Amino acid sequence: MSKTGLSLYFASNRPGGFGGLDIYASQRASLDDPWGPPVNLGPPINSAANDHCALLLPDGHTLIFVSARPGGFGDNDLYFSRRHDTNDDLGWEEPFNLGTGVNTVFNDQTPGLFEDESGVVTLYFASNRPGGFGSFDVYASVLGSDGVFGPAAQVPELSSPFGDIFPTPRRDGLELFLTSNRPGTAGGNDLLVSTRSSTWEPWSIPVNMGPDINSTVNDARGAIAFDRTTVIFFSNRAGGFGDNDLYVITRDKLTGKPQT
Repeated sequence: MSKTGLSLYFASNRPGGFGGLDIYASQRASLDDPWGPPVNLGPPINSAANDHCALLLPDGHTLIFVSARPGGFGDNDLYFSRRHDTNDDLGWEEPFNLGTGVNTVFNDQTPGLFEDESGVVTLYFASNRPGGFGSFDVYASVLGSDGVFGPAAQVPELSSPFGDIFPTPRRDGLELFLTSNRPGTAGGNDLLVSTRSSTWEPWSIPVNMGPDINSTVNDARGAIAFDRTTVIFFSNRAGGFGDNDLYVITRDKLTGKPQT
């Protein structure tokens, strides 16, 4: 979701796309209005390959996403694109591969990002590259003064021998949502949360967010809005329209406890 809460980016394989998963955007006039019809971002963002895991940065001018398009390092890679007009969902420029500091010949995906109080930008993502604990682990890369993300390092406190994906930090870097199938889940993937008291400290061991948000099937990619009370995620639980649907849950800003 955008900083204003008026734009929502997501991926879908619905009919009418360019192939596989495509990235769509939906707009609403105010926080109280319903979301409008989703618009396919089209080329150059979407391709005949899978394009997904859209991350709209707070400035509204930068989009980081994942793609398996030709020309990458192999499998899924992370890309970024820029636009001049923050209201133009079709104005994205030709995307660029984030390079060897982030991408490998393996599967690199599910980005999350935050900028700390000193201006340091850290990109989190998941990868199944060798050297981790197993399956997908969480990695972090810091943006250098030259505008290039540096070599990624594993984040051991967020990783396990199981599949740990979608590391999505809150904008202040003190809370992070994680998707994992590690033991203790209700079934399939569950949403977990990790916290820390400052951006200089390591993350706490992720804790399952419980039955208010997790179900016996797959629940994934918890993304918290700038208001710190709204969490959007996807799930293939019964009662939706089919396959994965988007869901929203709100919580108390002070206690963090779910409300609806």
